[in-house]
Amino acid sequence: MNRILYPNLLEGEFFRASEEICREPGTDGAYMNLGMCNCRLVAYDAVERGILEVNPAVLLQHKIRKLIWEMEMKTLIGFFLAFLLISIPAFAQNRGEARGGGNSRSAPGVGGGHIPARGPAPHPGPPPAARPAPAPVRQEGRQQPGIEQRGAQQEQRRSFSDMKGHPEAPHVHANGDRWIGHDTGRDDAHYHLDRPWEHGRFSGGFGKGHVWRLEGGGPSRFWFSGNYFAVAPYDIPYCADWLWNSDSIVIYEDPDHDGWYLAYNARLGTYVHVEFLGA
Repeated sequence: MNRILYPNLLEGEFFRASEEICREPGTDGAYMNLGMCNCRLVAYDAVERGILEVNPAVLLQHKIRKLIWEMEMKTLIGFFLAFLLISIPAFAQNRGEARGGGNSRSAPGVGGGHIPARGPAPHPGPPPAARPAPAPVRQEGRQQPGIEQRGAQQEQRRSFSDMKGHPEAPHVHANGDRWIGHDTGRDDAHYHLDRPWEHGRFSGGFGKGHVWRLEGGGPSRFWFSGNYFAVAPYDIPYCADWLWNSDSIVIYEDPDHDGWYLAYNARLGTYVHVEFLGA
């Protein structure tokens, strides 16, 4: 390759040297493949490789500009990495909302933003004395060492999936507002409270027209707009796919169980019994 001398090359002529370098035999293909022809990078590279000679002032400008260019590239890379760090958790959260522990999407005809026009009607069941709570069943056999023996066997839960694709949790049909699962009557021992409404009564508004966005917490204690609630222990498995910092819920009065309200998840169409803890 011929040595190109520009001992008095001025700033305005600096980039014209790149055109001549690209015309040199053996350089055209290499620079063209790199997308560098007719740009300042050709001249910068030629200076470093000794092909191009310029006066010291221009060479100093070349070094300064190269340093600035490298800093700009590092800044762009930094911004790109920061964007990835921000976007990856957001993407993971969106996937979490889509999956929700395996079934967080609303089933056909359930949820999807639908809000029932009214709560469930009182269940016309027998009086409490006719349906006592089931007595604990003792486990047979020897107790295994190191494991605490329970007073009752694990209770087998009923299925709430009344139609194909419907959730295994109490839910409301969007077509007709039928409340599935609220049919155990007033004497259901799972929702007995010794002191109903111990922390007062919720007065924020019930039913359609009063949609609340969850602001944090979990089943044992969650809140919205300064009101605090707790899910009934028996119902906790039914809200495993709720998003406690973003889901929209509606509170309904429970006509059968004193001291409890019904929290309905508009996204999923499921509901659980909740106790008001105060405001």
